[in-house]
Amino acid sequence: MLFINQKTGERLEPAFYADLVRSDCKIRGVSDELAEKAAALMNHYATRYEDDDDLFEVVDVEHEFEQPLTNPKSNYSSRHYRFCGKVDGIVRSRNDGKLYILEHKTASIVDDAYIQKIRFDTQISLYAA
Repeated sequence: MLFINQKTGERLEPAFYADLVRSDCKIRGVSDELAEKAAALMNHYATRYEDDDDLFEVVDVEHEFEQPLTNPKSNYSSRHYRFCGKVDGIVRSRNDGKLYILEHKTASIVDDAYIQKIRFDTQISLYAA
């Protein structure tokens, strides 16, 4: 919802999104302790990136795509398989107009090993291609 609101130009306080997470957790029967952790995480995320809409325009959210799988040697498309998926979002730089994929990953620990691993993440690499 944060990025949908940015796409429409609506700016809401980070606490609004934290409250949404709390409410969703309650509906799903998540423990109060975990719900508060999730709400705090969302509040921090929304606070950290609330000014990014000055840098990026949200073009699309949960963008689905589908395209043929092409054999690189023959340049023929598969008759049976297609490459499809959904990216978290697409944003456009307000500086240079270039499009970028917005994809979120979560981890309990973000260290050098995780950063190295994410550079070779198949999902991100395929999306970019």
